[in-house]
Amino acid sequence: MRRSAPLITAAAGILALSFLSYATSGVVFLRELGIGTALTILVDATLIRVALLPVTMRLAGRANWWAPRPLRRFRVGEAPPRAPENRADGPGGEDGPGGEDGPGGEDVLRREYV
Repeated sequence: MRRSAPLITAAAGILALSFLSYATSGVVFLRELGIGTALTILVDATLIRVALLPVTMRLAGRANWWAPRPLRRFRVGEAPPRAPENRADGPGGEDGPGGEDGPGGEDVLRREYV
């Protein structure tokens, strides 16, 4: 959200300004089209993409990343599951309970978002 919001806002602003140029036309239909489209773009950029989309993605959870069977092979960035390690120095090894990917580790994030 932090990285994409400025980009979305800038793109929407540029697009809205380009459609607002229609408002300087002498033709009433083009004025209406320009103002209406510019307002629609600004509402889309602020309300839907900045507020509703993140909330919806949070509520949907893993369903966000569902893909039909033929498209599953094109997944990017998913690491193959690792086999559990058997260490002689106790449960979880030197890293404590849970090992490297214990509570708060990378594995927890991968399970939640992939």
